[in-house]
Amino acid sequence: MPALAVQDATRAGERRLATTLGSLVHDLREARIGSPAILVIGEVCRETNANSIRPLLESAPRASAR
Repeated sequence: MPALAVQDATRAGERRLATTLGSLVHDLREARIGSPAILVIGEVCRETNANSIRPLLESAPRASAR
């Protein structure tokens, strides 16, 4: 199953990793991807790639302020 990780999304130091769910933990450690990070898992990852993650981030539902 495909997986994407985006560290520091929308910031100057944004880093991206495209991998599979089975390799996610290993690949995150190898790439030293840490918090804050967004994980996207599933077939939706086939609709994009690590270089075009921004549309996914921009269309994600936002938490409402209370």
